[in-house]
Amino acid sequence: MKGSAVDDVKHKATPYCPVRRVLTVFNEANVWFYRKQETGNSVEKHISVYEVNWDVSSKEDWGPLLPEDAKEALLETNTIVPIQAGWAHGDDLKYSNILKKDIDMLQASLQSRLESNIRQYRSSIGTGLTRLDSSLRNALLEICLQFEKHAQTHRVSGNESVFPLKAKEVPEITRASLEQSMGTLDQLVGDARVFGVPINVTFTDAATLWQKVVNTGVLDPVAQSCDFAVAVRIFSYPVDVLSVWAFVVCCARD
Repeated sequence: MKGSAVDDVKHKATPYCPVRRVLTVFNEANVWFYRKQETGNSVEKHISVYEVNWDVSSKEDWGPLLPEDAKEALLETNTIVPIQAGWAHGDDLKYSNILKKDIDMLQASLQSRLESNIRQYRSSIGTGLTRLDSSLRNALLEICLQFEKHAQTHRVSGNESVFPLKAKEVPEITRASLEQSMGTLDQLVGDARVFGVPINVTFTDAATLWQKVVNTGVLDPVAQSCDFAVAVRIFSYPVDVLSVWAFVVCCARD
């Protein structure tokens, strides 16, 4: 019987744990190697994950890999917070969001980087000066918000849930309302033809986001009368998860 890390309720162990062998673990104090686990072609009994004593203070089971001077160099102070720290006092585990000012700074940085990359990319394929139309940005930002809300109530792939799991209420953002919002872009650009692809990623780095923009092909039209509009919007969730929408559209005029 194992104790839940959240509520300390005992649950029956399951044989379907994907972890088969434990060699090392780390916490805020050090990196620890498991003394009892065989790493070679030993014929001795294989130690199940469920037999591991997870108390790293047990010198019989665990040994530190890093000496004090190396530990201080590799593990900066307060960069690893032990998740069990609050539980010892009966506190609930809390997840915090990234500060809004940091989100705004990252959003502005990605916006600026995409705009710069678009100009360089268009110049490299011989299209001359590329104009970025900032008047469409607010409309694109609003559409990104609607896409994020729609993603929270819409299943991307697979079958929809059946009763009783399927919600009966109409979601705030439907496919029809998204199409209507996209239609407003045509009204804003007049006689221009508008095409583009909204991209959503869980943020890891700017280079990955840029590559996804390039892969859409929206930057490849060679007409000299193409204008572009760019919008980046970031939505923050607990545990430093960032949902990033990048919407790049091309406005082509005959």
